[in-house]
Amino acid sequence: MINLEQLKHDINDLPEEAQELLIDFVELLKKRYALSNQQEISKNLTQEQRRTFLKLPLSERRRILTQQAADMENHYQQNKDWKEFLAGDIIEY
Repeated sequence: MINLEQLKHDINDLPEEAQELLIDFVELLKKRYALSNQQEISKNLTQEQRRTFLKLPLSERRRILTQQAADMENHYQQNKDWKEFLAGDIIEY
């Protein structure tokens, strides 16, 4: 079990720069796991749930899709692995 009081004490003992790095890391983890959970949920939607989404008012669908697009933008900005794939040489056969 995590001892939150000890963790708070340990964080307070860190230099300010390290505390800022820790905050950034926690935000990254929150976004990553939220995105992972959202992707898992969307993979598991039934056809009925997908139809229900299509029955929502257009403004609500746009709001949901806008949020999903922002989440994916954050994901691709933080995860640079996809850039390595695109940086390879083009080989013609």
